[in-house]
Amino acid sequence: MDEPQTPLFPDNLKRLFGVFDRFVLILAEKPRNSLVFVLALIFVLYGFRSTQTDYFKIAQSPFEPYNGAPYVQDSIFLPLSAYYLGLNKSQFQFDFYTICAYLLALALIYIFGHKKFRPELTLFLALTLAISPASLVSLSWPGMPDAFTILFSVIAVFSNSIPSLFLAALLGVSNHPQFMMIGAALGILRLAAREKDFKIAHALALFLGIIAGYAIVQAFLSYHQIQIQPTRLQAMFENDLSFWLESKLIEAPLSLFSLYLGLWFMLPVCVLYGFQHNKPYYIIFLVLQIAAGAVTLFVLDTTRIFSLITIGTILHAVAFTYSSIEEENHPSMRWLLTAVFIAAIFLPHYVIMSGQMYMPPTSLIPYMIISLFLGT
Repeated sequence: MDEPQTPLFPDNLKRLFGVFDRFVLILAEKPRNSLVFVLALIFVLYGFRSTQTDYFKIAQSPFEPYNGAPYVQDSIFLPLSAYYLGLNKSQFQFDFYTICAYLLALALIYIFGHKKFRPELTLFLALTLAISPASLVSLSWPGMPDAFTILFSVIAVFSNSIPSLFLAALLGVSNHPQFMMIGAALGILRLAAREKDFKIAHALALFLGIIAGYAIVQAFLSYHQIQIQPTRLQAMFENDLSFWLESKLIEAPLSLFSLYLGLWFMLPVCVLYGFQHNKPYYIIFLVLQIAAGAVTLFVLDTTRIFSLITIGTILHAVAFTYSSIEEENHPSMRWLLTAVFIAAIFLPHYVIMSGQMYMPPTSLIPYMIISLFLGT
């Protein structure tokens, strides 16, 4: 006679999760309330600060060689678009432009989610972006190309339109070279997911967009006689391997945690629920995370580059996992995801850059909330 299986959650924990689950389902029913909740959470977690960036300086005259770090001039989309839109008059105006790009990315999650997913999954996707280090770097250092990288990544993750995928990849690469890896990774991952409305032609559109974007950047630099010395690759390999290994060992383990922050707990949840349904997908997903880690071994802004490269794959993994599992497993996955999001809010939020830890101006607010509840 078979022994009864041990339940995944004790009864008292089930009741607690049940309360949060009802809150999630009620909140998700009305996208407007859900979006307001996520925006309030983002403001509490990260706040806003403005610092002058190289890209703002380039936007003053994007057609001339820049006297600062030369390799930033291969990111042409942000300075050029700000220049032609007249959003280069002040750093605050320039920062607001990039924040609008981030808000548009968040809005697109709701727009795509309304068409493709259950309401609670759309909320989970918005929360995934909200608690990711990619959001932290985009809002703590506005005026960088990062918010547009997130925007084009969201389009590449959820759009089934071939022209939109091509344009997202083209603009993504012209915004920052790291999108070459982002676009390729998302094309491979979406093919591995065997999505009904994503075929080889869609992946090809991403790859052609990457090539076109790179060609446009090189043509722009050549036409305006802007020589980039050293290039990003040359800057990465100016130091030998021992330098990079030593610097990363010094940063660890703080650097390791900063790569995902609270999303570290998201990865095992997705793999736990989805691996048996599509093993190749999750193997490719994990390989892509490792590949991103290998790239960030050779950069100083560890958290920033890694989080921007991987946020698209993480969003896709959450959407794919929840959509592909059996209906009866939805409640338990919702409980685990809710627990992950709650824990992520109160975990430390920081990025590692050049061996230094940087925290958002509102970093103490979650702990103040805990103190109020505990009466301490």
